[in-house]
Amino acid sequence: TYPLDVAAALSTDRRSLTVAVLNPTEAEQQLQLSFRGVELSGHGRLWRMAPPSINANIVAGQKPGVEVEEQVLEAVPGTVKIAPFSVNIYEFPAK
Repeated sequence: TYPLDVAAALSTDRRSLTVAVLNPTEAEQQLQLSFRGVELSGHGRLWRMAPPSINANIVAGQKPGVEVEEQVLEAVPGTVKIAPFSVNIYEFPAK
């Protein structure tokens, strides 16, 4: 997965799979997702924090330079694009 940092874990009740993907580089990366040993179903969710640049900041009283965005995923994607300097948390229901 280099240069990405990727970790995945099943919830304790085994009803959802969470995948964390961090891109510490200044270039967009692609990651092919495939899972063995778990059957995923239906819609998922993505939380992404992707600043417009490495110099983005948060100043009290001003609009944040980076925010967490949430997306609904219609299906488990085969390939995902990972924005530069981003943190991406995917959650998929498991059967």
